[in-house]
Amino acid sequence: MEIDEVWRKIEALAGQQFTQMRGGKFTYSVGGGHVIPDRTNHQIPKSHFREALTRWPVTGPGELQDLRGPSYIYAILADPRLTTQDGGKRLLQSMRRDQHHLGIAWREILSPRNPQPMSAPCKLTP
Repeated sequence: MEIDEVWRKIEALAGQQFTQMRGGKFTYSVGGGHVIPDRTNHQIPKSHFREALTRWPVTGPGELQDLRGPSYIYAILADPRLTTQDGGKRLLQSMRRDQHHLGIAWREILSPRNPQPMSAPCKLTP
């Protein structure tokens, strides 16, 4: 994604709640080309989001440590509301469907009526 498109979405989502990787909740405002999280005095410049996008995808904020507010940048850029056209609705529906199917599969495996014998766990040796 281009920074201008991403920045428009970041501006549109200002005031909504986001979650950092370790569970911290925050909102932010946008002003003067900066994201201003409500839980810190840091102002994160648009240029840091641009730099993060050049590295994307990353596995976590640890790969953005040289930028200001890496956990905030990661939380915002990784949020499905920002990364999908429909604001994450399709992703959420897909996750719910997968959870539903996984639940059905586990119930079938664990059912006492299951005629299939369960295999014995493998033995680990040091």
